[in-house]
Amino acid sequence: MNSTNRFTAHLPWLTLDQALLLLRVAVAIFFMAHAIVRMVNGSMPRFGLFRNHGGYPGGRHGSG
Repeated sequence: MNSTNRFTAHLPWLTLDQALLLLRVAVAIFFMAHAIVRMVNGSMPRFGLFRNHGGYPGGRHGSG
């Protein structure tokens, strides 16, 4: 066994299931942070108008 293999043998590698769970949690945290910033900045109605202008029914809430 060479020195590289001895070094990497002791590192705490994640399994595929652990990596996917970490990815899902990270995406959820980023999404919630994005939503909170949009609510605090009050830009959600503008996004509704943008959606309405594009013809998407989800934009009805921002058109008032």
